[in-house]
Amino acid sequence: MPCDLTDGILRLTGVCGIDDVAPLAQLLFAEPRAGIDLSGCRHLHCAVLQLLLAGGRPLLAPPQDPWTARFVMPLLNCSTDPGAGSAPGGQALKEAP
Repeated sequence: MPCDLTDGILRLTGVCGIDDVAPLAQLLFAEPRAGIDLSGCRHLHCAVLQLLLAGGRPLLAPPQDPWTARFVMPLLNCSTDPGAGSAPGGQALKEAP
């Protein structure tokens, strides 16, 4: 399984596919304060990404894959503090008039 929870850090490694969603969800529920380390991750299935976005956990390390690091990391960084009012890429959200 490419998911491992050790010392309060949830590490995702290799290719995280659809079959990893249920075990990942169990680990997220088991440790509500776990940070996410994607440094060993080469690929995230969109269902895994959705679970990480919904979990709103702090992201501790970016993934190896340059595309994921560039385009997905801003989304995950934004999700780590849902009350912060920032959009992907760290841009401040403007209130509607």
